[in-house]
Amino acid sequence: MVDKAEPLPLICHCLIGPPGAGKSTLAQQWVKRSPHYQWISTDHIRQDLFGDAATQGNWPQVEAEVIRQIKAAIANDTPVIYDATNAKRVWRLDLMQKLADRSTQWMAWWLKTPLQQCKAYNQRRDRQVEARVIDEMHAAIKAMPPIPAEGFAAVNPVPMRQTQFDFGAIEHKIQTLPQSLLQRQRRQANCQLHPYSSLLAFEQLLYLIAILLEYPGAGHLQQREPSLLQQALQLEELSDFDSPVAEISALIQGKYGALYAETEAIERNLQWLRANHIVNAPYTTQPISVPEVAGPATFALHRYSDRDVFTRLISTLRFIAHHPFLYAPEQGSLKTLIAAMEAQGAIATGYTDSVRRDMGEVLKPYGLMSQLSQTQGYFVGTAILSKPDLLRIFNSLIGQVQYLDDPVLLSTHMAFRERLKFLQLDEMPNLPVRAVLQQPIVNAQQLPPNSDSLAAPGNAERLEEAILQSQVLTLKRRRGTGRFSSEDETTFQVLPLQIAFNNIAWYLGYERLADNLLRYERLDRLEIVQDAGFSRPRSSQDKARRRLKKLYEASYGVYLGNSAIEQQKFLSPDPEQRAEVTVNCELWFNDAIFRFISEGTQRFPCQMSPRLPDAVMTESEKTSIFTLPKTGNPVFPNRLKADFPRWILTDDVDFKRWILGFGGQVRVVAPEFLANKIKEVGKEIWQAYSIAHL
Repeated sequence: MVDKAEPLPLICHCLIGPPGAGKSTLAQQWVKRSPHYQWISTDHIRQDLFGDAATQGNWPQVEAEVIRQIKAAIANDTPVIYDATNAKRVWRLDLMQKLADRSTQWMAWWLKTPLQQCKAYNQRRDRQVEARVIDEMHAAIKAMPPIPAEGFAAVNPVPMRQTQFDFGAIEHKIQTLPQSLLQRQRRQANCQLHPYSSLLAFEQLLYLIAILLEYPGAGHLQQREPSLLQQALQLEELSDFDSPVAEISALIQGKYGALYAETEAIERNLQWLRANHIVNAPYTTQPISVPEVAGPATFALHRYSDRDVFTRLISTLRFIAHHPFLYAPEQGSLKTLIAAMEAQGAIATGYTDSVRRDMGEVLKPYGLMSQLSQTQGYFVGTAILSKPDLLRIFNSLIGQVQYLDDPVLLSTHMAFRERLKFLQLDEMPNLPVRAVLQQPIVNAQQLPPNSDSLAAPGNAERLEEAILQSQVLTLKRRRGTGRFSSEDETTFQVLPLQIAFNNIAWYLGYERLADNLLRYERLDRLEIVQDAGFSRPRSSQDKARRRLKKLYEASYGVYLGNSAIEQQKFLSPDPEQRAEVTVNCELWFNDAIFRFISEGTQRFPCQMSPRLPDAVMTESEKTSIFTLPKTGNPVFPNRLKADFPRWILTDDVDFKRWILGFGGQVRVVAPEFLANKIKEVGKEIWQAYSIAHL
């Protein structure tokens, strides 16, 4: 008895192209020439389901009907022409997974119609698609072109002859498909397979890595950074995830599609990534461990289906993640990287072009590496710092946390410290090498519970968010706190610009909406009444912040005056207006104190007479700072001049204290009113210690 030969597979066809590419025209002409084909179109299905092909409707409902019609046609041994954009790889791959059947082979036909021609065709259609959608679909196909590994028996550009579809060439491709498959099988025979040889498994791994790089700590964001997770998932309310894998799965599904978010695959891939020191483990020079899978393949392979090629790709990714921004100017980025990898045995010699192709075809398209030019060295994801760099920054952070009493910085420090544990350091740093030896004079921890003070730990993130969102706040000054005569307890609206530490306290830099006054004010003296309920344009905030910076740089400290009109005149490009509120200050110093004064060349913009003869001056300093002549006075031979906004010399307490701190070693020469103020303070000090006041 002779066995019956296995029947030939039914050949079906999937059209690929953006709106306006000519897919429906091709399908219509094809069916007219070959009436035994069934034309299945998402436009036709939407017309039947919703009464209008333009109504997008619920995609799962449309998809279910697509699958039902295709399977029904195949069951009747009727070849199908499936007409849809099929622009994204995840759509094509998902469709082929759902239609996988040994009795059917799918050929993909890619309409490579130029973008502008698609838009021109679209303009002539009764039902037009937005140009933005055409751009997106065209870009999606260009970024991830169709390949047989998606589940197709073949992928062909639609042949054309004199601007018409060449159905003779199409038929020839169909008739010769068995020979093409046989040739492909022979080419793939020597490929050493591995667990990621199928395109789906390969992309599931890559998109998992992409999420882990984009969201460090993914799997635990629900507890540590819920606002970030909520924003990433675009949810109004964050639901609970029963496991870290479930959270990662949601992130992958939200960004790349449910096809890549299978939890079992994520668990399996995480285990493999950890075992190979790619995530949650320090760097190792041990080779990547990739198990062999027996062949031959029964599916179309992708470029990285071979074990050696895949191993090189992952080795490169791991190396760059742990060694970002390797760069020697004489070699350039790529050659520097290759030399370092070869030296550590990460790759064999002679693979420069292959690594360049790995970057262009995988690391960048899959979101593992920035699309920007990396001429100063390579990095992947957010891994922009090496282990020594991380430790150096963490050490600096310790010093600021210990002395500056910043609650937001403290939470960042704690998260940083927790994550550094994954580097498996021999010893965690505890004492800073560098430290800021200043600390706030107000202990924010001692403020009343539920305090509305801007210095209270609970309000720090709220204030930062208001700055980031350019949100207007209604503030008032806290009762019982120190204040100057011009300040009261009435409420006022401000556009917050920045939070700054100066000398003894944290300050809020803001623009007062009532008169556009720019000011710094201590956080512990302010409290939030409420969010004003509206925001200002980001451009307005940026402009105000630049003006605030200019005023600060021209001043002695954080005091910027109490007159918005004077501020505007000082910032005016008109020299006459600026001159109205600018006063020249001249100070004379004796030699003993001038040795210290002349070291402070960045205290405020100024000019000085030359340093003492035994002190060093660079040529640049001689021509830019130390340009004034000596005074000729035997007691005070050294001169300093600076132009200040008038309010610094009339009202800035800190500037007067700076001068008074030098006692009789400094003399105010100009302006006269400042000299008189200093004399008055000196007189008051003398009187305070006189016998009459004891």
